[in-house]
Amino acid sequence: LGTSYSRLLLGIITVSFLLNFLIPNAVARVSMLAPIAIGILGAYGLGKQSRAGKGMFLILTYSCPLFAKMMMSGPAEIFTRGVIEEQTGVQIFWSQWLFAFLPVVVVTILASWILVRWIYPAEVHELPGGKEYLRQALRDMGSLKADEKKVLGWLLFATALWSTDSMHHISPAIITVGVGLALCFPNFGVLDEKAIKRINFMNVFFTAGALSMGI
Repeated sequence: LGTSYSRLLLGIITVSFLLNFLIPNAVARVSMLAPIAIGILGAYGLGKQSRAGKGMFLILTYSCPLFAKMMMSGPAEIFTRGVIEEQTGVQIFWSQWLFAFLPVVVVTILASWILVRWIYPAEVHELPGGKEYLRQALRDMGSLKADEKKVLGWLLFATALWSTDSMHHISPAIITVGVGLALCFPNFGVLDEKAIKRINFMNVFFTAGALSMGI
């Protein structure tokens, strides 16, 4: 998008929406994007208490939970879908929910971008070093590792199944659990025996039990 603060801010908002396809958890997305925002502010020579920092973190904490509701990617949205289906007998597909909210997504991205720039105008408008700074940062990161490519492939596979659920009628919950289990299998997944043993499955059981009791 460019190296100006205005364009990087638009990029942060857009990425917070696009990450819904790969990471259906608002808190996780904030945790991932916050260090990137801090890095951008550091590159500008600004702190978290600057106007640019306040605006960037405000839009992060606002947009991630909001976009989750527009893509049925959080517990509250899945719970709402279950209540609607139980009370009305009408099945709601993940793809239907997404396409119904797409116009609102576009309006939200543009409106929040304009408002943050207006309420919190940046002290510095252009990134020192320009695009070369970003290119060097990308080179320092290196290429994707084999496990990272494998995870990305499984996530894209799950997203493809979610977006075509109106055709095969497989529940998004079944797709999610299936891909999650596949990532735990040897050769197919990326978690070894030691990693799986460190997972606290009681948190998973607690969340599932709470949602099930609510429904």
